[in-house]
Amino acid sequence: MDIANDLEAYEAQSEDGCVTVFRVGPQFYHLLSDEERQRTGKRWQWVEEDLWKWEYTPEIRSIARLKAFAVETLGGKELRRYTLVVKPRQSEKDPVLAELHHALHRLGTDRFTLDIWMTEDGDVRRTRRHLSMFRTRRGIGELTSVTIEYWDPGVPDRLIAPSSKEIVPRPA
Repeated sequence: MDIANDLEAYEAQSEDGCVTVFRVGPQFYHLLSDEERQRTGKRWQWVEEDLWKWEYTPEIRSIARLKAFAVETLGGKELRRYTLVVKPRQSEKDPVLAELHHALHRLGTDRFTLDIWMTEDGDVRRTRRHLSMFRTRRGIGELTSVTIEYWDPGVPDRLIAPSSKEIVPRPA
């Protein structure tokens, strides 16, 4: 994650396998499979919606509810672990939260879990996002879960945004 340049790369793991995601500001791209890369000559595909884009909005903080708290040791350092449940309601008046509610509903769920490990000074050392859903690109009715973890977010990485030559053109 490169906070200064608003870049982020992560891998989302599910029963279907792993998808590599690259975020440039508000735009999300998925790394194409080897077959798709050979077919298109490109590396990345723009995706219309990535569920995790809402994590970056202050509105999320207003609806996250504390589910658990623990003190854990990681690398010899004491960390405070907060487990939050994010569950927007259909009646949300804020447009960002209403959009999140509808996105979750389309996936066949109404919430996701967010774990945050922080130092006593408030520095975030690790985050984990977890979502179980019944609707995926494969179809409806099959339970799938996705977990995304970050370690030491904000520590400078050498991320370089994909060039336009590497991205499959958006559908018209």
